[in-house]
Amino acid sequence: MGNKRTKKGAKKVVQESQPLEDTPLGNDARKRRVPTLVMWYLLVTDRLRRIFLNPKEAALMTWWDDERKVDDDVIAHPADGSQWKDFNDNNKDFSQDPRNVWFALSTDGMNPFNERMSDHSTWPVILTMYNISTYLCHKRKYLFLTILISGPQQPGIDIDVFLEPVMQEFERLWKFGEPMYDALRQEDFTLRAILFMTINNHPMLFALYGQIKGKTGCLVCLDDTKWVWLDGSKKVVYIRNRRFLKKGHKYRGKLYLRFYGNIPEDDPPPERRHNGQHVFKMVKTIQIVYGKKNPDGTIRDRSTPPIEGKNVFESLIGTLMDTAKSKDGLKARRDMEQLNMMLELHPVLQDNGKYNLPTACYNLDIEERRALLTSVKNLKVPTEFLTNPKKLVLMKDLSFHYCKAHDCHMMLTVYLPIAIRAIKPEFLKMAITHMCYFFSKLSQKSFRRQELSDLHDFMVET
Repeated sequence: MGNKRTKKGAKKVVQESQPLEDTPLGNDARKRRVPTLVMWYLLVTDRLRRIFLNPKEAALMTWWDDERKVDDDVIAHPADGSQWKDFNDNNKDFSQDPRNVWFALSTDGMNPFNERMSDHSTWPVILTMYNISTYLCHKRKYLFLTILISGPQQPGIDIDVFLEPVMQEFERLWKFGEPMYDALRQEDFTLRAILFMTINNHPMLFALYGQIKGKTGCLVCLDDTKWVWLDGSKKVVYIRNRRFLKKGHKYRGKLYLRFYGNIPEDDPPPERRHNGQHVFKMVKTIQIVYGKKNPDGTIRDRSTPPIEGKNVFESLIGTLMDTAKSKDGLKARRDMEQLNMMLELHPVLQDNGKYNLPTACYNLDIEERRALLTSVKNLKVPTEFLTNPKKLVLMKDLSFHYCKAHDCHMMLTVYLPIAIRAIKPEFLKMAITHMCYFFSKLSQKSFRRQELSDLHDFMVET
């Protein structure tokens, strides 16, 4: 199409200026700013009131006190733990009414659009009720999405700003309570609630609690943490882990010193503290000013206030098959060289300036990869128990296809110990089987108290 022409002498139409559109940020539409992070907050009290207005739902809120089977030697519910019992003994006014709600807070970052994108981050804050049975407490119906933080970046240590509304609501529910109507008992009562625990991974400890990270980030060792800076990986790692083994253990002997830089570890492990009294003595004299400074110099107000299986499976398979997600790259070998460990695996500099990485015992050859993938491919599983195993493996590339979190969990706890029997090194099969057994025990519905200490010693050796 050609350019439009206008007749000479035609009158020009002058448009009257319209008033600028008002925006929530106080700017005109032409200079509208995009917020860094956006938060949606949903009240907890209103959803609790709706639960107690339903007689069937109200009956479930006292399950932990009325219908739960109590066995002093078995832990099948958080109410069986010593922390729950100690809290009840110290707060009789709260524990005398079983309708009072016990909550657990969990949060983590996710990307709802594409897992490989890094220009967006969504952080849901979810509350879990522990008044009901363990079968129901993780159902979607009883999970309270309280806060949703969305933006191009993660909140990081600024998450305290977004948690302020829910902390204020829990402070009110703990101190004063909220009037409710129990449709089951047909009476009015005052409901109270407590944020009993949190569920998060280790990196979230620093942002959520202010837990020290880096050189003294170990929750067990605290100030006695042994650490070293790795120049290859550019990170801080914790060392001297053999001190947690029992005295006289074979891994403490001279035969295994070459794997640990020829450094003996005869010192005892740090004292395990089962309460917060030691931490309180450490921080009671610290003067803290909460919040960050605003541009004008004033202090920002602030209230005082758990996927691992998928990561482990992908890292393990990547290391065994030497894929892109392998943890055994040049940086890891340079770290071994710095720590003077496992001399036979140190990188070798070639004439062309590149490094040659010697093959390790845990790197599978072509035949072992084919045997492992064939074993997984021939699995017969029930419907919806696991994705079709034929879709999880790529025989052409001899690698695993992208697995969802549930697929990684089932492979790690059920099928990998069976499929790993196709490889040759016996000690490698034993180490992988021990690790799979550990994750399998953690995913069980109940376990005995004695198994906790035994499982700890078992995992330390693994």
